[in-house]
Amino acid sequence: MKFMRMAFLEYIPEREGGWDVSKEWKDVFSGGEKQRVALFLILFYHKPKFAILDEVIQATSAVSSDVEGSLYNNAKDLEITLITISHRPSLLKYHTYSLNILGNDGAWELNELGMEGDEKLVSVEDEIKQIREQLNNVPQLMKRLEIINKELCEIK
Repeated sequence: MKFMRMAFLEYIPEREGGWDVSKEWKDVFSGGEKQRVALFLILFYHKPKFAILDEVIQATSAVSSDVEGSLYNNAKDLEITLITISHRPSLLKYHTYSLNILGNDGAWELNELGMEGDEKLVSVEDEIKQIREQLNNVPQLMKRLEIINKELCEIK
């Protein structure tokens, strides 16, 4: 029951009629419950040394951020190393390193995150680089807008 509590699933046996009930579980559980059951089995039952979470928790809003945080913290308490593939900066606080893939040419960078788990702040230079890349696309976007406007005028 301890591990079910860690995954916020302790209410399931009572809700579904006890430990010995036989059901079609895929039809009983909500999306968030299905995610938590999968994570419960992987992290808390099997207790691997490493686990790769590829947008598992964050793929839908079915798992709230407080449940998500508890799952990450409980995995850390069990000394499970988590490798998370995500686009969500809010998950950085549960990790010590961030590996960033920089485009399609195989370039990457590894950043050590703050000891307290602070989210990585984008440096001014990185922000300027991102803005310049966006500005470089403006002429192409303007040409595309012109073509679309011309085609829309022809439809009328």
